[in-house]
Amino acid sequence: MRNISKKLIFSFLTAFLCNIVWAVPFESDLLGRVIDVPITPFEKEIYTYPRIGETTTNYLGDNMITQKQGYFALCLEVTDPKRSRHLDLTQGEICQNRKGGFWYTSDERSLVKRPNGFVVDMPWAREVRIQKKKKGLKICNVGVLGSKGCVKEVDPNTLIETDSLQLIESTESFQQNIEYLGKNGNVLTFAYMEVIGGLARDAFSRQFVLDLSEDNVLAFKGALIEIQKATSSRITYKILRNFKRD
Repeated sequence: MRNISKKLIFSFLTAFLCNIVWAVPFESDLLGRVIDVPITPFEKEIYTYPRIGETTTNYLGDNMITQKQGYFALCLEVTDPKRSRHLDLTQGEICQNRKGGFWYTSDERSLVKRPNGFVVDMPWAREVRIQKKKKGLKICNVGVLGSKGCVKEVDPNTLIETDSLQLIESTESFQQNIEYLGKNGNVLTFAYMEVIGGLARDAFSRQFVLDLSEDNVLAFKGALIEIQKATSSRITYKILRNFKRD
């Protein structure tokens, strides 16, 4: 996926937004109509996974709770496949990965098919640019060395909004994690980490413990986690409260 790292894309279909407000109908200039989506595209949010009240099981070294900053992208379903010499706009979901009309296939299917039937399985072959024209939409893939494949006069009504929440992490995102490190008797060990822009803040990383003989609720940095069951390699828990936001 050109200009965007897969590591920065997280598909949290059940993501919990700390301050979630279901968006009012969104007016899409590209589609020329008002659409109903569960989010406002490209509006920055702080999100936490897992969501509050959800029972989760993770294993040694897994992140138990992650809080990050990012934005949700608009996703559309292609209902009327189109084909040109080099572009194969197949049926399925595409999601906007940044402003300016750039979209990618959420299921990583290729949209570039050569005249001889060869399907190009490369990151750039999963991205298209959509432009609004007088006679409909122009959808193009720009390949290596500037080669281009396009379909023209696409009816905007054949692109239908979906309920998918494709989340793209901000490049300067402040991230907080708690990781499970194991059990010794009744004592559980955890690690807290902070990351900014993909770089760990080592000075803020620390280990801490919870003695189950005293309490089964982990409290750290505002987050509250109820421990339901723990072994040396696995932990089952429920998020009661997210990290405190400054």
